[in-house]
Amino acid sequence: MSTIKSNKIFKVGLVLSFFLLVLMVILLIPGHFIVEGVVEEKSEKIDLSDPTTQKRYNLLMSDFNDLKNERESLKSVRISKDGVVSLVRFFDEIALKSGVKQTVGIITADEKKNKKEYNIPTVRYEINVTGGFPSISGYLANLRQAPFFLRIESFEVVAPDENSLTGEYLATIFVAVATKE
Repeated sequence: MSTIKSNKIFKVGLVLSFFLLVLMVILLIPGHFIVEGVVEEKSEKIDLSDPTTQKRYNLLMSDFNDLKNERESLKSVRISKDGVVSLVRFFDEIALKSGVKQTVGIITADEKKNKKEYNIPTVRYEINVTGGFPSISGYLANLRQAPFFLRIESFEVVAPDENSLTGEYLATIFVAVATKE
């Protein structure tokens, strides 16, 4: 008796599965044609006779061209990894222009711990600058005008004496310079 019941349940399950499979195929085929029609419609050329469509298209193309130009300019402001000489030369020029004394050191991998990571390759430098406060301020202003992609990560100034407004201040500047890969 239980064998007959289990065979009936099996047959009902088999018939139900068959009908569900047929229903899925029936729904899948028209769905495929609907999606294919949308893809064909979207892949056709854009009709620019409508002023609204023309305006949107022009705006998109303008944004695209602006981004393309920005990407190219970003490539040109990143120095090569071997371009350390030109970078240090730039630091020396602005130090001379600002009237400060400086030392520049590269930060090694061990010293980079707990530092922010960027999506583009960078080299970090520590710059120690001594001079009067206006000179150090001028140095920073010139540093911000670098002809390449440079980020000042931190800046600290130590006065020579708590009560002194003149004398040699010491500034420690940490910068990250974007490099080409």
